[in-house]
Amino acid sequence: MPGTREAGRGSAAAKITHVGHIAHLSGWRSLLRPRPASSSSRVIIRTALAVLAMTATLAAPAAAAEPHAQLTLKRTTNPQPGGGGIVSSTQLNCGPTGGPHKRAAEACALLDTVDGNYKDLRPAQDMLCNYGNIPVRIELAGRWGGRQVYYADTVSNECQMVRWTGAIFQF
Repeated sequence: MPGTREAGRGSAAAKITHVGHIAHLSGWRSLLRPRPASSSSRVIIRTALAVLAMTATLAAPAAAAEPHAQLTLKRTTNPQPGGGGIVSSTQLNCGPTGGPHKRAAEACALLDTVDGNYKDLRPAQDMLCNYGNIPVRIELAGRWGGRQVYYADTVSNECQMVRWTGAIFQF
């Protein structure tokens, strides 16, 4: 059944003519022509673009500032059953290096060589320790490379701790 109908916005119109099952659209190019935006739509567009720009600017530094590792290091000299002993602890961030650890760059470099597990370090060969027996319990806990880590050990004395872990627990 033949018929004609107009489609469009405002002064732009296109005619659709139906002949059987076939539709013919004439004047369709007028629908594609850019229209001048009203002042309210320009304000909305500018506001939306400004919000997007600010969101991108604020989100980028936050993502870049997240460290590769956020660790809590704890050292307990002469640990006692049920608690006690002399406890020291600090924070260590790696990638970027930071936190109050006095030798953070060295500690991070050592941990990088063993993917955060200080137990895989080899003892320093140029260091000799006496056999004094004031044990030291060492603990490393936190996030390393996106995964939770926890390692703990008790060594016979502070010299052995340094021999096996280098700068990691020297804070």
